[in-house]
Amino acid sequence: MRKEVLDRCKDLNREHQPEVMVLLESHVDWDKAAIVAKALGRCLSWFAVPAVGVSGGLILLWKAKLGRVDVVALSRYAAHFIITPATGVTWRLTAVYASNHLAEQLSLWEELMQLSGIDSPWVVAGDFNAYLHADEKKSFGTVELDPKTKAFATFIDSASLCDLGFSGLPYTWCNNQVGSRRIWVRLDRVLANSRWIRLHPSSQVKHLDRSASDHTPLLLTLPSKRTQ
Repeated sequence: MRKEVLDRCKDLNREHQPEVMVLLESHVDWDKAAIVAKALGRCLSWFAVPAVGVSGGLILLWKAKLGRVDVVALSRYAAHFIITPATGVTWRLTAVYASNHLAEQLSLWEELMQLSGIDSPWVVAGDFNAYLHADEKKSFGTVELDPKTKAFATFIDSASLCDLGFSGLPYTWCNNQVGSRRIWVRLDRVLANSRWIRLHPSSQVKHLDRSASDHTPLLLTLPSKRTQ
């Protein structure tokens, strides 16, 4: 993990004090994940999915006072957790860092569909590497919807998930190219099932400053709690 990215994570942690923080595409192994976790706060518990080579990797951090966090399943592109708060209702969190390839996305959507029937509050968040509408992409040429868009939309509908929307900048990823090669897309979002929405009807998602990374951090806030 680059120093400027780690410094940005520390700034976000100090400013928002999230109860849960998920770092996607960490590009670190288990030992380096421990260093990152220590740098972000001594009062944080953590779990890591090591990167494969120089790609992927996930670090989940949470305040120890939050309660119990259980890892229930891991795959190449998703990690599934059950969070049992010290007070309140148990809920599920799936952190996603989807492939850019349609075939692997279809496999991931099928994996997530297996969990959609469980009757508990569920949040699915992260980098889906797909967008849903033409206005979620900005580029020099004409924006056209591709097969990944249709597959992603079908998954959301079939899994009975709802996009929680957002405030802030409209796009969450930039290819950092210049001129006509520059592309902006909303690839990152937070989805939730009806149980979650009934439990937290006032939850909100905010797109934060994109500095130091090609992706925008997302902040999910609850009426009395914060989760990132």
